[in-house]
Amino acid sequence: MRENVLECKATKETPRVHFDGQSGLLEISGASLPENPLGFYGPILNWLREYAKTPSAHTCLRFSYSYYNTSTSKIVLALLEELDVLYKQGKSVEVEWCYPEGDEDMEESGREYAGESSVPVKLCPQKM
Repeated sequence: MRENVLECKATKETPRVHFDGQSGLLEISGASLPENPLGFYGPILNWLREYAKTPSAHTCLRFSYSYYNTSTSKIVLALLEELDVLYKQGKSVEVEWCYPEGDEDMEESGREYAGESSVPVKLCPQKM
């Protein structure tokens, strides 16, 4: 069901996005330095809001940023807020914060997001 999938290819400034509404696996990976964050992430937030009307049995949002800027951090919070709504409705929701093993800054960012969200956030160090 292609209409249930949101796909954005990575560029130098934007991450790869693969949101599969059927499986409930929502992935964002790569660098995120968009000049216009709402221009890039606005359609992603809109897709997530539509998905939330009839979500999969389980939803997992997996972040695998190699780097992201301050404006992206605000978008991450907005994405988490959308998932909070689902979680508070009793839906099965989790977040995976994947980061390069040993990258203390990215690990700390994941811990901070976990503290700001009611959705369970799993820290996932990755060997790169």
